[in-house]
Amino acid sequence: MDRGPLPEVREDASELAWREFDACSEAVEARARARRREVPRRSSKLHRVTLQVDDVMQTARLNDRVCPVPEVWGRIHRMLRGLRAAQDGDPPPPPVDVLEWARTSEFLKRLRLREQVEWARRHGALVALDAFLRRLPERDWHHVEVAAWPTLPRR
Repeated sequence: MDRGPLPEVREDASELAWREFDACSEAVEARARARRREVPRRSSKLHRVTLQVDDVMQTARLNDRVCPVPEVWGRIHRMLRGLRAAQDGDPPPPPVDVLEWARTSEFLKRLRLREQVEWARRHGALVALDAFLRRLPERDWHHVEVAAWPTLPRR
């Protein structure tokens, strides 16, 4: 049962790639909402906008952020594990292991964070996670490492 050759995989962490990824994720979510026929949450007096995964990820990508630094990410994971859903046999995705940190690409680190954010949404913890991430100082974030620019020769 040969399925033929696999396509070449190319990692692309550009902003365009993330926008395409977000658009695909939103399309899948929209289809799932339509199937479940969810009604947007509204308060009795004011229309309340529901926090979305993309809103949290937008915060997580500010200033070339990738994910929280390992120590802080561990605190986030412990917080999520403390939720009842995690205790009932559906644990949150773990952060990137410290031993694998150097070998894991920025893209995969950001993707793992997104998996945790999506888990938090499914288990009613998205608002708490968003508040936690917004309170983090910039030093508690791992940022995209920009390659050193070459210097131009002097004339």
